[in-house]
Formats: sequence, structure tokens, C-alpha cells
Amino acid sequence: MEYLSVWASYTNSNYCKFTAWISQSMVCVSIFLFALIAIDRYMKLCHTASASITPAASRNVTLVLTLVNAALAAPCLVIFDNNSRGVCQVQESMKTSLITAYYSFLFTLFLIMMAIVIFCYVRIAIKVRQSRRVRPIPETSKSEAMTRSEDGGEDYFTNPNVPQQQSTKDGELREVEGRQNNIQLTVVAPRVRFQSPNRGVNVLPQIYPALNTEIHPALATSVEADHEENLDVLNQIQTRRKFLRQQRNLRVTSLLFVITAIFILSWMAPYAAMVKGLYVGFRYPLSLGDLVLVMYGPNIYVINTFSNPLVYAILSPSYRKLVRNVLRKVRVISWRVVQCN
Repeated sequence: MEYLSVWASYTNSNYCKFTAWISQSMVCVSIFLFALIAIDRYMKLCHTASASITPAASRNVTLVLTLVNAALAAPCLVIFDNNSRGVCQVQESMKTSLITAYYSFLFTLFLIMMAIVIFCYVRIAIKVRQSRRVRPIPETSKSEAMTRSEDGGEDYFTNPNVPQQQSTKDGELREVEGRQNNIQLTVVAPRVRFQSPNRGVNVLPQIYPALNTEIHPALATSVEADHEENLDVLNQIQTRRKFLRQQRNLRVTSLLFVITAIFILSWMAPYAAMVKGLYVGFRYPLSLGDLVLVMYGPNIYVINTFSNPLVYAILSPSYRKLVRNVLRKVRVISWRVVQCN
């Protein structure tokens, strides 16, 4: 990619070689990592049943990719050197078909990784568009814990502390949040409804604690909330959590997509200059288009470096919060320094 190297000028030959190697390694690692991130987002949003890449696996893959791409960029330590004018570029003796094949291989890898990124994000966009957006579920209040007894009497379980959500089935109390010590009751009065503790207490004279059970002084009510109604509440809670999880994944995916797009676009000009120099060549005097490509193309990658903080500041609330905390600490430290002086 540094085939032209019109912007780099160094006084030391070793510094030229080292800079070319580091630059080539970082670009190759970056495009591989962006492809890996795109695959992870695709698995997360389009194949929710599949396991996404874990943090431990991400660290291991990043380390392996760094080592592999460092080895892949090792030829830069040999083919680059300062010329008579002090410009870091490919040595004239190295401009052979082998070097052309080497950079053609790197350019092919770049195109393959870019195709993977485009495919994953296009599939994500299609999936998001086709899926029905789940509306936010309003906050639910505490269960009213209403009980309707059946003819002949049935056994239920109850507790003086009504949990956030609760339901019963086959005589067993099921709860969503919290733990409780259940007490078995026998309800023998037919068709009687009870109110929960937060709406007053209607004491039923025909409630008998089951044998061998602990009796609480605060025992107020019995329990069976309508089973289907409580299942609806549980479904709403699960739907709400799923909706929030999808929204969080979409925000992260949008942030990563913008960063990836800026990276690809900012490096397309240097690669275009490389391809033009490898396969077509530049004829002097340079045309206006070739002059712009040669003078500014290799430097457009700087846009990627300076744009990332702005993208994070716009799309990431956690990043903005972190920046505010850092600035607040800087102000505190500055104030203390001024006070000490």
C-alpha cells in the first residue's frame, strides 16, 4: 500500500523500514478486525440462537491476527528504504513482479474483508427492516393477588409479603421477583374474591391453615391471581427485556457500522493510488486527477484517525459520560493545583 510513498520522508533508513512495517501491519489488522466485528454483529442480530464471540475469544483472535499480520507485513522491512532525496519508498531494485504480486495479494485480502463487512451489514439492515419493531411495554404495577376459590375447596400457597409479580398453578405459588416463605391455606368458601394487602383486607372466616405449617400474624390474604393474566404479565416482561436488548444491540451495531464505513472509505484512496501505480502507472506530466490522487490520496487515511472520537461522542452515551467524568476530574485537579500555588 505504501508503493508510492510520496508523503513519507525520514532521515534514517531504519526508521523508514520500521514505519512502513508498522503502517502495513496496522492496516491489515484493522480490516481483519472490522470483518470479525461485522460477523459478530451478524450473528448477534440475525442468528440470535447462535453464540456470539465471547470477550475471551475476541482477545485471543485479536492477538493471533496481530501476530499473523505483523508477519504478513514483514517484507516491508526489506523492500522499503530512503532514496537519494530522503523519501521512504520501495527500492528501485525491488520493483519486480514479485513485489507486484505481494501487493496484489494484500489488495485482494482487503477486498475480501470489505465484501464480508458489506454482506454482514446489508443482512443486518434487511433483518431489522423485516422484523416487526416491538413497542415498549408500560411499567406494570404490583400484582393484586386476587383469589377466586372453587367449589369444594382447594389448597393454595400464600405469603403476607406479596412479591412484585406472582401467580399460582396447581396449588403452587410462582413468583417472578423475590423469595417468600409459603403457607398452605385451604379455601372452602365457593366463589369468594379477596383483595390484596395494598387495597385492604377482607378476612374470610372459612380459611384454615394446613397442618404442620407456620402461621404468620400478618397473614392477610390468599392467593390465586388469574393464571392467564399473570402469564400475560410474564410475557410482557420478557418482551420488554427482549426489546431493550435488541435496541442496545442496534445502537452498538450502528456505531460499529459508521466506524467501519469511515475506515473503508478513508483507505480506498490510498489503495486506488496503489492499484494505479502497480497496474497502470503514472505518466508525466501528471494530469489533474493523477496529481490529486498522488498528493492527497495517501493522506486521506488521516480522516479515519480524527473522525473516530467524533463518532463515539455522537453515537455512544457511555463515551460521552466517560469524557465528562475525565473533564470533571481534570477541573478538580486544576483547581487543587491553583489552590496549592
